[in-house]
Amino acid sequence: MSEKNSRRSLKDLAWGLGLLTFGCLATFGGWTDYRRDLSIERSGQRAEGHLKRKTFLHIYDTAVDYYIDYWFTSPGGERIEENRKISESLWDKMREGGSFTVMYSPTDPRQNYPQGESKASIWTLILMGVCAIVALSGVYAIAFFLHPQMFE
Repeated sequence: MSEKNSRRSLKDLAWGLGLLTFGCLATFGGWTDYRRDLSIERSGQRAEGHLKRKTFLHIYDTAVDYYIDYWFTSPGGERIEENRKISESLWDKMREGGSFTVMYSPTDPRQNYPQGESKASIWTLILMGVCAIVALSGVYAIAFFLHPQMFE
């Protein structure tokens, strides 16, 4: 194997490892968020949330992220303050000083979200599928590096 082919192959291995790592971490992170929010949807508690402030951030000319600062009181009397990114449609409906429903974990009220903003959706599952495909692409690249004769 020439030095040029060796360098290219090592680059291929690095890409493969990068794709595999990113794909696995993103899939695992998405699955963790999905399961947590699904659990909160099914057996979580509800509380009255109080909207302190609405803000937005222009990412670039056509993209805007919407955020709210809010608080609610847990059953134990603890005031929980949060800052959360939310959808534009929910952001438009909310008014500063107003109230809304917060869903939260009964075992850890810091795991919460405004009702309607769960990550337990079909879109999260689709994104996890795409990330899994990225991970499989990494496996393919690594296999090609280790056993190129299998692909001839």
